[in-house]
Amino acid sequence: MAVVLCTYVQVGGNPAAKARCLRVTCAGVSGERLPYIVEVDSVGGVWRAIDYDASWAPFNDRFDFRPDYYQRRSPAIRLPDNALVIDLEPVFGASAQRSAAGSAAIEAAALRAFVWLAENEQLIALDWQHESYRYSPGEQALSDEAWRIPVVPNGDYYAHMTQDMRWGTFGHPWQRSLTIWGDELIASLGAELLTWLPRHAQSQEHQAAG
Repeated sequence: MAVVLCTYVQVGGNPAAKARCLRVTCAGVSGERLPYIVEVDSVGGVWRAIDYDASWAPFNDRFDFRPDYYQRRSPAIRLPDNALVIDLEPVFGASAQRSAAGSAAIEAAALRAFVWLAENEQLIALDWQHESYRYSPGEQALSDEAWRIPVVPNGDYYAHMTQDMRWGTFGHPWQRSLTIWGDELIASLGAELLTWLPRHAQSQEHQAAG
C-alpha cells in the first residue's frame, strides 16, 4: 500500500463562512504530486464552496467580463452568438409584492430548467467578489436550503453555468438584465421567461448585429 503525505493550505473563502475551501497537495511514495480541491461544508448542505479565482478565470476568459457600476448600456460580458438577454425592469421596477413574486417565479423557472437539463450534474455559481460554489440542481430541488447565490441579480453580478459553460445565466443588477446562453437553456428557461418578460435592448441589438 502506498503511503500518501498531504499538505493542507486554505485558499479563498471567508474564515467566518460556514463553507470553506482547502487546496490539498498530495505526494505519493513515487514523488508524484497531485493537487486537488476539497470542499468542506460544516452544515453538510447542497452548496459547496470552491476557490474564487479558479472558478472565475474560465468565465473571464470566455466572456471578457468587465464589471462597471456606471456602464448602463454596453453588456458587461461578451455576448455569445446565440445569447438571449431578458429585461428585468418589469420585476425590479414593480411594487414590492410584484417584485418579490416575479423574482420567486424566475428562481423557480431557473431551477426547473436546470434540473430538466442537468439534474444531478454539478453546476458552478459565481457571485462577484464573494464566495463561489458548486451545487447540484437536483439536490437543491429536494432541499429546503436557500440559494446561496440567486439567479436574479438582486445586488451583484451572479452567474450560474455548467462546468464546461455550454449553457448558463448571467445577471446584471444595475442594467437589470438576465443573459441566457446555450440553445438548450434558451429553449427552456428563455422561452418561459419571454411569456411575461420582454427582451432587453441588448438582445435586440445583438441579434441585429449578428
